[in-house]
Amino acid sequence: MRLWLSRRWKILLLIFMIIFLFTWSFISKKLFHHVSKYPQTSYTATKWSLKTEIRRGSDLHYHSQFHSITDPKPLTNLCPHVFIIGSRKGGTTSLYQYLSAHPHFNGIRLDWGPVAGETWWLSQEYDENKVSEYIQLFHHEEGFMTGEATVDYLVNCKVPRRLRTLCGLHAKIIMLLRDPTHRFISDYYMRLHINTKRYYPGSDFNTSASLSETIEREYNKFITRAHRQFNSTNKHIFFAADWKKLKCLFREAQNLFYEGLYYVHVQNWLSSYPPQNILIVPSGALFSDTVATVAGVMEFVGLEKLSVSKMEDITRSIYNYGSYDRSSIKEKDIKRLNELYRPFNQQLLHLLKWEKF
Repeated sequence: MRLWLSRRWKILLLIFMIIFLFTWSFISKKLFHHVSKYPQTSYTATKWSLKTEIRRGSDLHYHSQFHSITDPKPLTNLCPHVFIIGSRKGGTTSLYQYLSAHPHFNGIRLDWGPVAGETWWLSQEYDENKVSEYIQLFHHEEGFMTGEATVDYLVNCKVPRRLRTLCGLHAKIIMLLRDPTHRFISDYYMRLHINTKRYYPGSDFNTSASLSETIEREYNKFITRAHRQFNSTNKHIFFAADWKKLKCLFREAQNLFYEGLYYVHVQNWLSSYPPQNILIVPSGALFSDTVATVAGVMEFVGLEKLSVSKMEDITRSIYNYGSYDRSSIKEKDIKRLNELYRPFNQQLLHLLKWEKF
C-alpha cells in the first residue's frame, strides 16, 4: 500500500513539473519578446551594449554606399565632438540636455528652452570665412566633449558635405527618428503655437487650417515638386525607389511631410559621412527606456559610464514636451498619414531592421 502511494505521488509530482516547465517556457518567451523591442531596461555596472533597435551606421548593409575619399584638411581642429541632428519633435532637446548633464560634456545654450544646443550654423549660417565665430560658441576644455543639437541638419541635404569640410570625418552623429505620423502631428501643433507668438516670420503655414487640411496641403506640395523632379505625372510613382532625386527637394522646415521622409535623409547621411560614426536611435526607445538609451548614446560618443542613481537623476526631466490635446486628434488623420508614409517607412524599416519607430 505504501509503495503504491509512493508511486502515485511520484507520478503526480512528475505531471506537476511538466506543467510548470511548459507554463514557464511560454511566459518567458512572451516576456523576452516584450522587452527585446527596445534596449534593455536595466543599466548595470557591466558594459552597456548597443543592440536591438539602436543601429550603428556601420551595421547596415547599405553602408558600402559611402566611399572614403581623401578630404582636404579640415577648416578647424576645434570642432564639436557630437552632433545630434534630429528629427524635429523627436526628443532631440531632451537627449542633448541629458548629455550635457554628464560631468565631462560641455553643452551650450542650455537655458534657451526648446532650442537648447541649436546653432543652425551648418544649415543657415554656413560661411567658411567665419569659422572662428562658430568655434567660439563652444566651451573648449581638455578632457571635456562639446556638441550641438540642431534639428535642421537631418533634412538639409548640404550639411553632411559641409560637416566634412569643416570638421573632417571624426564627429559623432546621432539621429533620433520618431514615428513620422506622430512627428507630423506634433510639428503641426508646435507651428500653431509659435506662429501665434510670431516666432515664425515669413512662413506660409496657415494657422487657420485644420490638421486634415494641413496634411493634404503639405503632401500635395511634396507630390507636385516630386513629380517635377522625376519628370513624371504618374500619381502612383514609387518615390522611395530613388532617394537621391528627393534628397534636396525641400530645405529644413519648409514642408511638414518631407521632414518625416527618413529613408531619404538617412540614406543621404550614410552615403556622405562615415557610417561607423553614425548612431540611429528610435525615439520610442528614448521615451520608454530613457536610462538605457542615454547610456548607449554616451557609450557611443565615448563618455565614461555613470552610476545608476546618477543616470536616473539626469533623465528625470522631459524637455520641450508638446502640450497639445491628444484626445482631439481624429483617427482618420492618423490613418491618412500612415497611408502616405507607408512606402517610405517600409523602405526605412527594412534598411534598419526595425519593427517600429
